[in-house]
Amino acid sequence: MKNNSIFAVNLDCMQRSYLKNKSEFLEASADLLHNKNLYPGVAHAAYYSCFQLMKNIYMFVMGKSEQDLDSGVIQSSLGVHEFILKEVASFIQVKDSEASRLLRNKIPQLKKYRVKQIVLRREYL
Repeated sequence: MKNNSIFAVNLDCMQRSYLKNKSEFLEASADLLHNKNLYPGVAHAAYYSCFQLMKNIYMFVMGKSEQDLDSGVIQSSLGVHEFILKEVASFIQVKDSEASRLLRNKIPQLKKYRVKQIVLRREYL
């Protein structure tokens, strides 16, 4: 999964942060689960890897704080995940409109797949 980035924005400028570390850990987990054919877990780990990376961009590249996040979520009436996606996609839009479009389309699809896997797993328990 390492070279299959859904957006081609140079992320080398990102500071090493706990969010970036979590994203990389979850990406490695998704790879491991995929290699073991444990596909429901792949969707979960891949989605949260993307979410942690978007939150890292929001906080460390865009320079926002947790307080900015809290107030933005309240003002927008969106959930945290949707708000961060909207903000990061808008930020990326300035540099790469195609990457922004892919981000806006693919992350919600991945989230829907993750939720679908949770529902299917509960049906079999």
